[in-house]
Amino acid sequence: MLCMGFASIIGGATGFGTALIATPLMLLAGVDVIEIVVVNLIVGLVTRIAVSVQLREQIDWGRVALLGCASLPGAWLGVLTVNMLPGQYLKPAAAVLTVLCGLAMVLPSSPNPKPPSRATNIAVGMVGGYFSTTTSLNGPPVVLLLSGRNCRR
Repeated sequence: MLCMGFASIIGGATGFGTALIATPLMLLAGVDVIEIVVVNLIVGLVTRIAVSVQLREQIDWGRVALLGCASLPGAWLGVLTVNMLPGQYLKPAAAVLTVLCGLAMVLPSSPNPKPPSRATNIAVGMVGGYFSTTTSLNGPPVVLLLSGRNCRR
């Protein structure tokens, strides 16, 4: 609870990244990767519903539908991965992925941003779905896709 509480304060201040912060903290505290995924997904669902209601006028529902539908096959592959790999491999994979996502987020964005293509949205949706069920880090792919870009239709 302390890990998630601290991560939620940082995530609330920045607007994203709660799972990105909570995951390594819970790994260090000895929490199993499967439990981390469940906790992060539940907290993420609750907070995203509240934000969606508040910002519903600004949501690009077409992009949400595309990313959401594309995430389903990725999530299914993630479930297969979790069932095939022992936890001893998932824990370091989640830690490495957290570091890589953090590093990617500090890279500068393109000086001439363009809205992402349909194919890019689908690919990011699938990667986000995969990450959601394997490590609960479904947010960073979407943040990387949309950050610093003019993502209006």
